[in-house]
Amino acid sequence: MLNETLKDYNTYAFEQDEEWDEDTRTTAKKANENAFKVLLTLFNNLPDFKSKTDAKTVLRVSHDSGTGPLLEKLVQDCESKLQYTAGKDYSEYHEAINLTGLKKIIDRLMTSTSDFSKPSLWPLTRQVR
Repeated sequence: MLNETLKDYNTYAFEQDEEWDEDTRTTAKKANENAFKVLLTLFNNLPDFKSKTDAKTVLRVSHDSGTGPLLEKLVQDCESKLQYTAGKDYSEYHEAINLTGLKKIIDRLMTSTSDFSKPSLWPLTRQVR
């Protein structure tokens, strides 16, 4: 997932093709913006992602030199967060009588601040039933 997120960011930010039509350009731009938001949300605890400017700089350097080392660092950070948050099996189970009750239980895992000052795991959520 992180590899695809980096690819979505990089495609529009660094790999635009002059021959893209407007739909392709718009789709790539939206994917880029979403990827950047996900990266800021997940990794604002890391010094490289403390600000949008810092994050864009590290993403450019990573793109120019190869995304492998950054990807490895991000995967390690996710694993650390997941282990801290959810234990060894990387999952949590919560029950609630209604949606409002469930929201109260999982909000700490699912929401992020608009200024990306607090890490959140919502981009890693696969299923809520």
